[in-house]
Amino acid sequence: EIEMDDTRAISWLASGLLSPVHGPMGSKDLTRVRKERRLERGLLFDATPTLAVPPALADAPPPSAKLVPRGASMPIADVDVAEVFRDEETGATLLGGTLVSSSLPEAGVARHTRARLDRLGATVVAGLFTERALHRGDEYLCRVALETCDALVVVIATASPRHRRAVRASLAAALSPERVIVIEMPDLPGASDGGLEIARAVVLRNAGASIAIAREEDGALARIAERGAKELAVSVRPPVATFSLPSGELRTARTLPTGGKAEEISWPALARALERGERPSPRLMSPEAVTAFLAVD
Repeated sequence: EIEMDDTRAISWLASGLLSPVHGPMGSKDLTRVRKERRLERGLLFDATPTLAVPPALADAPPPSAKLVPRGASMPIADVDVAEVFRDEETGATLLGGTLVSSSLPEAGVARHTRARLDRLGATVVAGLFTERALHRGDEYLCRVALETCDALVVVIATASPRHRRAVRASLAAALSPERVIVIEMPDLPGASDGGLEIARAVVLRNAGASIAIAREEDGALARIAERGAKELAVSVRPPVATFSLPSGELRTARTLPTGGKAEEISWPALARALERGERPSPRLMSPEAVTAFLAVD
């Protein structure tokens, strides 16, 4: 049996979005990722998808294992076991190995997404990784990206139904669906001390994106991608703040009129209003997204 957090990690591993990691992380990879944000073979990486198992398993590790979520009766994945080891940092007993198959709905998402992009004939693809609902500024950056790219891939990495609904509502209201692909995933598993900026870039690359959209809050993503651009094979557009003019027109900090009145679109402020059940101005967040977010789960 495995816990819910481990089910989340298996979902990501089965998706192919964390490639070149294809199974629960082993001891050497785990140690180096924590220390250097690199896999044992030297590749940039900062997520730590691990699988906790009973300590008794270390005495006689099986060659393979079927993974069953606690409280369920059917396995969700099969794993070839490479090692069972004690994590010196947490004291947990972990299993390292390779995911062989999975029945989870996320299985093969990366491969299927790239196939859809191929059918679209998309060679220059923008990607947005988001863990929250979108505001008008996010929608604006997505529209600008679609003006110069063949397609847009949006990865929604949260288990929150309200955030997922709101993102889909924003995209449906703001963009033509023909060139937009949406991937829904749970929260990214296990951050190293430096966060998950590398993993976000890796996810977008594996989903077929060659350009990552960076919002103002994504400065760390831009910095890490700039340092490892060749290795990560995805470029990041410099993060910018977005503003709403009194007319409702949207601008970034680069095109904001000098001396003009404008309101910066800030997600933290919007989030506080939404949590109070308030409806933000349509200039800051689309009515469709607000309705979706405030709907009862």
